Amino acid sequence: MCGPLGCRAAGAAGCIDCAAGHELDPATTSCRDIDECRAFPCPDAMDCNNTAGSHSCYCQAPNRMEGDVCVPPAATANLVALAQTQAELDADEGALNEADNKFRDSVLVGPSATRAKAVRVSFPEGRFSSAPRVVLLQAVDPCCGDTFNFWARNVDANGFALVAQRADSQSGWGQELRVSWAAYAVPAKDEL
Repeated sequence: MCGPLGCRAAGAAGCIDCAAGHELDPATTSCRDIDECRAFPCPDAMDCNNTAGSHSCYCQAPNRMEGDVCVPPAATANLVALAQTQAELDADEGALNEADNKFRDSVLVGPSATRAKAVRVSFPEGRFSSAPRVVLLQAVDPCCGDTFNFWARNVDANGFALVAQRADSQSGWGQELRVSWAAYAVPAKDEL
């Protein structure tokens, strides 16, 4: 695959320039494909497919694309689909109030040009020794009647990925979306 400068001789071995996504192999003076998956890794939870001259990122099953973010289904392991009903909110608030080790905060998600956006949230260093339960993710003063769904994903002792997604069919939002959240340590089974 020779590029716009052409070839020194007939065939790929005579190339002096290569097409986009290819590089000249100095040992053979022929063009070879660049592994864009290695050069430009895909974001977390995405797999990469290196193609001739390019690459594409796609969600690992069972996740699905929402804009430029992989969003897991509610059944995905290590995913907390957060309370949708008032009864669930009340139960989460009760569990949080009973917990010895708990933490509340909020995070600025910001605007998004797509229906979903993910941000990494970190817990204070050493706050939790194992993955806590993350609860009560809610928009703080949402604008203009916008509604959102929130997920806590990849929860560990250091933090989690917060996924915000519009609950309607509109794409993106312009507001500086802030999301409040809480986390509490789940007692080990032998502590119960």
